[in-house]
Amino acid sequence: MANSKCAVWGYNRAEPFGGQTQNCQVRDGWGNCSAGQMIVKYQCIGNITPATQASTAGSASVPSGMLSPDQYKEARVKALMDQNLPYGEYMKQYRKIMAE
Repeated sequence: MANSKCAVWGYNRAEPFGGQTQNCQVRDGWGNCSAGQMIVKYQCIGNITPATQASTAGSASVPSGMLSPDQYKEARVKALMDQNLPYGEYMKQYRKIMAE
């Protein structure tokens, strides 16, 4: 998921950065976490390509002022990232956008 987010911004890939945090909602009788959430922070790395260049490189020309289908998907994914949804809901919405 981090790689695809970074690609939208024009980076080559993502790598883990800054450790991880575990939020445990359920523990077993021995104190081990049996249900919860693991949060891993990532940073985007690699040569950055301007978003307009990355998204229009292979797309057909469209009238001035209109978004290509790839640019439209990119804009929707960026808006989705700003919603701070739980991971499962984010992936559900992301897959829906990518399938269109």
